[in-house]
Amino acid sequence: MLNEGYRVSDDSPESEVDYFKYLRPIKYQLLFLFIATLVVYFNSLSAPFYLDDHHSIVENPAIKSFSNLIEHRNYQIMRFTGYFSLAVNYNLHEYSVAGYHIFNLLIHFLTGVSIYFLIRALLNSPKIQANESLKTYLPFLTALLFLLHPLHTQAITYIVQRHAALAAMFYLLTLYFYVTARNNQNLLFYVLTGLAALLALLSKENTVTLPAAILLIEVLFFQTLDKKKMLIWAASGLFSALILGFILFQFFGVSFELIDQYTHTQDTRHISRLEYFATQMLVLWHYIKLYFVPIGLHLEYDLILQKSFFSLNVLLALVAHIAVIAGAIIFAKKHPLIIFAVIFYYLTHIVESGVIPLRDFAFEHRTYLPDMGLSLLLAWVLIYLKNIKPAFSILTAIILLSYAYLTIERNSQWADPVEFYLHETKMSPKKERVWAELGKIYMQQKDFDKALKSFGVALNIGRDGDTIQALPTTFLNTYLALLYSNQLKKAIYFESIMPVSLMSPHDRSVYYYMRGNRLAKSKQSDQAIQSFKTSLENNPDNLNAKANMAALLIEKGQVQHGKLLINQVLQINPNHKQANIYLNQYKDK
Repeated sequence: MLNEGYRVSDDSPESEVDYFKYLRPIKYQLLFLFIATLVVYFNSLSAPFYLDDHHSIVENPAIKSFSNLIEHRNYQIMRFTGYFSLAVNYNLHEYSVAGYHIFNLLIHFLTGVSIYFLIRALLNSPKIQANESLKTYLPFLTALLFLLHPLHTQAITYIVQRHAALAAMFYLLTLYFYVTARNNQNLLFYVLTGLAALLALLSKENTVTLPAAILLIEVLFFQTLDKKKMLIWAASGLFSALILGFILFQFFGVSFELIDQYTHTQDTRHISRLEYFATQMLVLWHYIKLYFVPIGLHLEYDLILQKSFFSLNVLLALVAHIAVIAGAIIFAKKHPLIIFAVIFYYLTHIVESGVIPLRDFAFEHRTYLPDMGLSLLLAWVLIYLKNIKPAFSILTAIILLSYAYLTIERNSQWADPVEFYLHETKMSPKKERVWAELGKIYMQQKDFDKALKSFGVALNIGRDGDTIQALPTTFLNTYLALLYSNQLKKAIYFESIMPVSLMSPHDRSVYYYMRGNRLAKSKQSDQAIQSFKTSLENNPDNLNAKANMAALLIEKGQVQHGKLLINQVLQINPNHKQANIYLNQYKDK
């Protein structure tokens, strides 16, 4: 029986609307959503690898084959789904970026489709009495706002943030399957709910809030829970968690020791949980502002760590969040979709904007899943305003066109790395990483003067007197630029201050390889060979280091050993240019 408290009043958006009357059929709406998504993301297909793309894709041995992936299944276990998809991409087309972008684009579209069908299912739930017009247009407008929003470009165009997109897709699919199962009492959809939930949990850590989201839906859209039902739900949730935990432990080796979890729920120990939580009270308002006014989007935001939870700005931000939630609760009985949208937004932010300290306070891709709540809220308001005065439909068109334009513009920046990082240096001039990345782009273009100027700014940002406090990669790339521009004295100086112990194995391999080349050119063969050996110890797959070491060994009379190494290189890569040159050069030795 329908709960009277949730009946639709005449002044609500559930009143009759005639929005986009030519888009009533579902197939046309889905086609429109697909075309709109393709239009605003088409210019992103050529965007190169950025930042963590190199570590997670280019330098990641786990995705080079499916056997490697299974062997390294404990590597980033709660992102296994994403790494599996990256392995699919790599094994289909290796480093061709278009394939990765097409995959991300499909995920984005399917996330929008998941939102579309989730809202339709919620509108068919027992506590909602919506007319057919609202059932048609609220899901469509919610999905369209989400798909066109420029804030989501980081989750889609920045390839490795596929983790965030996949997590959102499976999270929303889980909710859709669950609501459909409850509406129709269909066993198949309960099974699909479990499967989608497992894939969500293996996509990204922020999906651990799924049980709470399901409980929220149950309370708002299906029943009022008495004490007995609450106990049943709590027992069911605990049993489900235990089953899921057993699966993760048995098949993926996930540890659940309390001491491990306390340690693992800290990305950094330099920020206390209370400091991070206080900072996030302000960050959440920053995210909300970016949703409604998505201007000035960039990679790294200059946000200040809040040392005190009781500072005035933090307390005001907290009170404002509480006021928003309280306001939504007031509307709960009459408009349950409003409180669902608001609570969903905060709930899905709780992992990355709660008490788990992360090194970076804010990233746009963290808003991807939560923004479903804001998209639903905005769509509801726009339809409500349209019912009051039809002229408000112009506002809807303006918002949609503005989002589309800003998304295309932002994607054009992603597609041009120089333009992208020049924009970043203007928006965040005190961030070392953006200057260092700009230097890398200039170095790739062989503009070493501009590269060294950019690296110089990056190094000086963290300078403390004569001490340079910078990322190991910034040191390494400055060293490479000095070698490429033949500034050997400065390069040798950088060898003396290189933070080698702090580097990743891949970067250490690159450093010792380049150092070996420098030593070889200066006729210091023994030192060069040792440097190449160290390079290979850090990365046995560094074929360039192996080939150059082989040549030096042959020159020193160790012909058999040298030719063996050359043959090893050619067995792995028959087209390796330098190895083939050495093979012909030393064939008579």
